[in-house]
Amino acid sequence: TRTRTRTLASRRWRVTGMRRTAAAAALAALGAALSLRRCLADPAYVDASAYEAHLRSQDLVYAWEGGVSKDFPWIFGTNAYVGNGFLGLQISVKNGDELTVEFGRADLYDHREGPFPGQDELDTVDDTLHPNSESVPVYYARPRLPLGNFTVGFGAPVQAGHLRLAYFTGELSGWVSTTRGNVTIQATVPLLRAEILTPIPTLNPNPNPNPNPNPNPNPNPNAKVFLTDTAPGVFAFELLGDGKETYELWDVSLNDLVVESPYYHAWGCDLNSGCGYPGPSGTVVDDYVQSPPGVYRGDVSDLKNGVSIDHPLLAGGDFALALRSMPGTLDGAPAQSSGVTVVGTVAMDLVKDAPGGNAVAMAEDAVRSLQDGGAAALAALRAAHRAAWASFWKATAFVSIPDKIFEGAYYNQMYKLRAAGAGEGTMVDGSVGLIDLMGPWPQRSVWPGVWWDLNTQLTYWPAYRAGSAPLDVATAMVRVLRNAYASGQLSLNVPEAYRSDSLGLGTQTPLDCSGGAIPIKGWGGVWEPGHGTNTGNLLWACHSWYLQFLASQDYSLLEDGPDGTAGLVTILEGAANLFLNTLAEDDAGRCHIPSTFSPELYAGEDASFDLSLLRWGLRTLVDLTPTLAARRGLRPSVRAEAVERWQDALDCLVEPAVDPATGIMVTGDATFDAPHRHYSHLFSLHPLKLMDLANATQREIALRSVNHFAAMNANVTNGYTATGLASMSVQLGAALGEGVGGAYADAALGNITSFMLGLMYWNGMYREGGGPVMESPMSVAAATQDMLLFTDHAGTVHVLPAVPSGWSDVIVDGLRADGGVDVTAALCGGALVAVELRLDIGKDPIKLRLRLQGIPGEAVVTDDPSVPLEALDDGSLEVGLEAGQRVVLTTAEHAGADLDELVAPVAPLEGTVAGNFWGFNDVTRSVKPAPEPELFSLQVGRDMAAAAAAAAAARIRAAARRTAASRAGQDHSLQA
Repeated sequence: TRTRTRTLASRRWRVTGMRRTAAAAALAALGAALSLRRCLADPAYVDASAYEAHLRSQDLVYAWEGGVSKDFPWIFGTNAYVGNGFLGLQISVKNGDELTVEFGRADLYDHREGPFPGQDELDTVDDTLHPNSESVPVYYARPRLPLGNFTVGFGAPVQAGHLRLAYFTGELSGWVSTTRGNVTIQATVPLLRAEILTPIPTLNPNPNPNPNPNPNPNPNPNAKVFLTDTAPGVFAFELLGDGKETYELWDVSLNDLVVESPYYHAWGCDLNSGCGYPGPSGTVVDDYVQSPPGVYRGDVSDLKNGVSIDHPLLAGGDFALALRSMPGTLDGAPAQSSGVTVVGTVAMDLVKDAPGGNAVAMAEDAVRSLQDGGAAALAALRAAHRAAWASFWKATAFVSIPDKIFEGAYYNQMYKLRAAGAGEGTMVDGSVGLIDLMGPWPQRSVWPGVWWDLNTQLTYWPAYRAGSAPLDVATAMVRVLRNAYASGQLSLNVPEAYRSDSLGLGTQTPLDCSGGAIPIKGWGGVWEPGHGTNTGNLLWACHSWYLQFLASQDYSLLEDGPDGTAGLVTILEGAANLFLNTLAEDDAGRCHIPSTFSPELYAGEDASFDLSLLRWGLRTLVDLTPTLAARRGLRPSVRAEAVERWQDALDCLVEPAVDPATGIMVTGDATFDAPHRHYSHLFSLHPLKLMDLANATQREIALRSVNHFAAMNANVTNGYTATGLASMSVQLGAALGEGVGGAYADAALGNITSFMLGLMYWNGMYREGGGPVMESPMSVAAATQDMLLFTDHAGTVHVLPAVPSGWSDVIVDGLRADGGVDVTAALCGGALVAVELRLDIGKDPIKLRLRLQGIPGEAVVTDDPSVPLEALDDGSLEVGLEAGQRVVLTTAEHAGADLDELVAPVAPLEGTVAGNFWGFNDVTRSVKPAPEPELFSLQVGRDMAAAAAAAAAARIRAAARRTAASRAGQDHSLQA
């Protein structure tokens, strides 16, 4: 429940430019009484005052009957799942009569040595690991590792079931019924810090004990830093029979996944069929040497005394899975003979050349300590877990919209953000917390790692506007980059000639950001698609780091720490230097980038992707450097030479090339001429917002570019393509000042819906190109946030800029605007009733420029006369806020509105889903097509998604035509 210290009705009000009269006050009271009724939810739908009740209507619900094999295709897209930021469980019913619990650990990676492509100066590859290879791709030598599963064979067909993932507690519960009886199920992965698990032996409490304070390190190319486990963490699941369906009748097994080639063999790709990585000689790397199989300790039939699997690794060290039964249930009752309560953990000791055995000792000690603690230990663990989830949701923005399918998809991503990742304030000690492409829920995949050319950045986008708790989760990316700088890895990632001042980041990496040098071919060089050719990855990662700063206003993110911890400015400067060292100036004084690779598209000189990122990076350095100097009490002239160099580069840097027919080009001489999912050539529009869409020429280029990209991809069914188009639509609509139900808002809705209902799995997961990926569903949440709160090129914050047709009521509370300002807004009956702005204590004072949906700046009323408020000529509003201050903005008509009452779930659209759409239930099956069970590549609803994407593209073009017609002769024309 959200509370405020004062009700809005008790506040004093003033109008910009005039004094509020008694007549205006009476009108406000009448208007509030009449127009706000529609905004409150039906009480029968959900308790309007409780966030927990709101979340219950979003929970994943799985319900089926008629037998599993007949009615329930259990696959990755229907699995139930829980996680705590680094451990995860997936629950499914398979083969008609088995329940399977799959285990995953997000930071469990192999750690074999290279050399990797581009690192020829390193020692030769270890012949015992790769006997026929000159170099190997990093995702072949250092991928995520699979674990195993716990299977219960009931020996009787499963007839029906009901499972619920409760977001508010992060726990799964429910039942299945067989022909013999019923089995209740509970599963949880406690969300906790390491100290709750003491006493547990630990290893290397600081994974980087000697951070390098040198801004331009010259590292040893053979030095590597590998993370080791300091706290195994715990998961728990429980299966209790009803007396007829009992534990004694079940066939229980613990199944190891043999650690073969984690990238190909174990993950399901056949090297002999051409799935391999083409090595330097053009041959497929097919000589992977397996690590030894897991060694079982104990017997799964005797869980009281424990069972474990220890996996020694060829590169040294081991990882282990350990399970034990508890003397009581998860609810604190005595143990029941008809079932079993299991606690388990996954520990790892990734130390080069270590003999092994440490991980299994840690894992076994962890579960033994819990078992010894009995019901009290388990109860304490569960209480801490529930308190942690409650704290997360209380610091996460409240969002309610009338489309409950859309709303449910948004909250599913908020849950997964925390269940898959953890930040500085929440991560288990010693873990990393970074979300890679599959999170803690591993599956067969060709993406067994971290990808920096889009996936990681998009995964964290929704965290930057969803409140302080999600914002903490996103600090994991900052931590990974800082660790990679401290270890010297960011320097190792660029050619040796540039290491004195440049930093880089490969495309595919494990958690230490290793993986081969980014090749710099220079002028006339020939680029080939493959590993390491995306030169701008680190600049893009720095952009996400900067979004973290804009949302938090935490200046420690920008500056180097006293212990040598790198700040954003240091790493951004190194990333920019990689380009500045290779710029070439033509006879006209314009500076060009040599041939680089636009992610997933093609290579050439003056790639729009890198030009845009470099321009953003240089502008940011120019803006931040004097600001940071002033905060430290230094003269503005500090680093004046560096600022002058950056500004000179900005002044001479060419703009991305523009084609008269297709808009922004991929490179200086190549258009976007074939359907493809990646919009890397459109970065100047989204996400960097470098284009001034208030300028008619810039706006026409943006419209032409988006129209062409949408039309080319009308039959390409990919997740982030649709969400990227949605965010671009928001920008265009906001620039044109569309109202509620505008064409661009409808286009954004259509694009997101085409992905959600056509390609996302029923449980909110998604596969693309041969494996699960996290970023596309996460970008659904980010695009939704764009529709509700958006900051444009000039820094103006648009409140509810893209409300589509049919969304007459929208409530948001606590969405975070740039500058660290929390925003509450209520749209009722199609009209924006009130907006509240809050700036936390400890933040710097801010002047925020706003556009309120449908309200010109001169019509705004505020409840606090001390707040500086100025209506600007363009219809926007400038508001000044001090730390700890809050202010409500509304109109004279709605001056009596009480946001405390309005912050509540809105009613669903009439005749539509009322809630709990996602998971797998009758409502889900009636709307979404059935995924195919042969699941290596996604084939879900492609025809439906293609039609929806084509319709969305048509909506964008129609919106452009309508806008052109309505503004004919004013400032632009469209030909696309």
